[in-house]
Amino acid sequence: MSRWKTFNTENALEIRNDPGVYVFYDLSRKVLYIGSSAKVGNRVRGHYQIGYGSDVQTKKWGTFDDIVIKVSYSRKYGDWAMRELRLIRKLKPLFNQLHQNR
Repeated sequence: MSRWKTFNTENALEIRNDPGVYVFYDLSRKVLYIGSSAKVGNRVRGHYQIGYGSDVQTKKWGTFDDIVIKVSYSRKYGDWAMRELRLIRKLKPLFNQLHQNR
């Protein structure tokens, strides 16, 4: 059983406010952004205006017709914080790289 739970724009409001790591994908499964938070649900909804119609508007990255969000919850701070760093280093998502180069 995968520790990752999959969401999209229709069920993203169900993402819990627990600590964890999240990954945004476009419909072609290209990784857009990887992040972590003590309250993943709030953080994901802060990136996107989810649940307000069929268009998903990003606050920073443009507009996408739909997205896939994978979330892995964890209560142990070091676990999810390190998982985020490892995933960014391995997958090199475009929007994480742009943020680091500012």
